[in-house]
Amino acid sequence: MERIKKNKTSIIISSVLILVPVLIGIILWDRLPDMIPTHFNLKGEADQYSSKIFTVFFMPLILLALHGIMIIGTASDPKGERVSDKIFNLILYIVPVVSIFVSTMIYLKAMNYDINITRIVLWFISVVFIITGNYIPKARQNYTIGFRTSWTLNDQENWDKTNRFGGYLMVAAGILTFICSFLPNTFIFVLPLLILSGILPLIYSFMLYSRKARQ
Repeated sequence: MERIKKNKTSIIISSVLILVPVLIGIILWDRLPDMIPTHFNLKGEADQYSSKIFTVFFMPLILLALHGIMIIGTASDPKGERVSDKIFNLILYIVPVVSIFVSTMIYLKAMNYDINITRIVLWFISVVFIITGNYIPKARQNYTIGFRTSWTLNDQENWDKTNRFGGYLMVAAGILTFICSFLPNTFIFVLPLLILSGILPLIYSFMLYSRKARQ
């Protein structure tokens, strides 16, 4: 595939970054317990544990496989030529950032560092939403990134308006999520924000479609 050949170096770098937690895990091996917390409830309390071998070696490998699927999926997009290099690079580095962030949080918790994992995760989500919200309005019609419905994919105007609206909502949701991270029972406020930022653009897209159909 032409896009993969064109971005070969970036793909190799991003893939290596995904595996950085393996090296960190090996360095910290003697300090990590045999069973490591790998899932946390809304209060930031560990509610699921995995073996040290699975956490250090297999979790990054699973993410590497996901990375490969995302790259192939984007490169195989029938409208892939419309995915700009900037957006393709954003896609390339989503999984590496997630891999390093998640593994760092897990290793710190495993070594009993006192961190507010709920708040840090919300900060991370905030940054992701703000960055993604700035990129989405600039994306042209494609099957990989953006608010993709039958209405947006078949109508350029619908696509542009929906993704512009959705981008604004994502940025607003990211900022409000950061603010809400300092409140008690934060997920009572955050979950509706994140859900609405995904649903409202779809409703808006359908409204645009319906209005145009009536005309």
